[in-house]
Amino acid sequence: DFVLPSGRVPRPLGSTNSGERERPKTPASPRSPGDEGRPQRRILREVAISSEPAAARTPGSEGSCIVLACKYDTPNKNADCPDHLRLDALQRLYPALKVAGCAEYRPPARTLAGVGDVDTAELIASQTERGYRGYETHVAANFKKSLREIVKGRDPKVVMMDYFWLQPGYYEERYGMNFLDSKVRELFVSHDCKVMLLPVDSRGAVRAMYDGSFADRPTGDYSVKIDFVSESDGLRHHPLVRATRHIDAELRDLAKRVKHSKGRWHEMQMLRLAYPDPFLVVYRAGLDWRRYLDSLCVLGPASEPGPLELRPPAPPPRFSAKRKRQSKAASPLPPGAAVSGGDADSDEDEVPVAVLLARAAS
Repeated sequence: DFVLPSGRVPRPLGSTNSGERERPKTPASPRSPGDEGRPQRRILREVAISSEPAAARTPGSEGSCIVLACKYDTPNKNADCPDHLRLDALQRLYPALKVAGCAEYRPPARTLAGVGDVDTAELIASQTERGYRGYETHVAANFKKSLREIVKGRDPKVVMMDYFWLQPGYYEERYGMNFLDSKVRELFVSHDCKVMLLPVDSRGAVRAMYDGSFADRPTGDYSVKIDFVSESDGLRHHPLVRATRHIDAELRDLAKRVKHSKGRWHEMQMLRLAYPDPFLVVYRAGLDWRRYLDSLCVLGPASEPGPLELRPPAPPPRFSAKRKRQSKAASPLPPGAAVSGGDADSDEDEVPVAVLLARAAS
């Protein structure tokens, strides 16, 4: 059995219909004050998913949904901010989750002055000054190194990286390259997180993280699965994608009126992501992550997207006749290599010279 540093054997999670909360504490096995933050043993089995309708659940009863690289300054809500519109929609569609944004954006002083009594305002000001805490719906923090303090006390169940405006190099320079090692442990070992979703960049940063994750994934009682997600599955099951597409007309209208919102709607932002698998999911072993997320949405399961809703494959690279001549002149064929006599429109003309040379030498 797994034994905590305190010497106690933790109790397993309950197998009730909800599957999300541990069993009530009993006098026979009390937890000491120092044990609240310690992980409990989890039994590897199919994780039960509540059949209760999402709209009927108590708001926030299923824990929190934290959206990284997205601000959600609800006391200072801006109707012309795409982040606010999208996270408002996310909160409406997933009412059982408490939605919070996380970004380096810091609430203005006038926002802090309007949150309630002076003590509360001073507490929020001191927390945001330390750089990792915030109020109920927004955490002012840089999450490149760690998520530990960001998710502390928030009962994270779903964590997502915003897929809007994924600029080249953002993972390496701003978001961090440790999502599939230390951050996975912070979420799935130290907390009872169910699902983490990342947008996959076209430059290969997420692919590199995935390739390097096999030796350091949580195992045993804390095992997780990591898979790439097709665009079709993303449209049907990704909470932020569903919320964004739900208000597509509002975002397109906003882009016409507000300069900084230009191009900030789903179809335009998907062009920045990898094809054909634009997302990556990390989920607890034994959990059907698609059913779990669908069970939390008031819209229920989504229908299969039509062909026009999906991005077409990228066209193959084409080279001008001048570039072809220059490439062939710079890379002559080795002695004895066969030269194709195909016409100018043959498929061989679209194959890079390096590939043709490798074929000839084999």
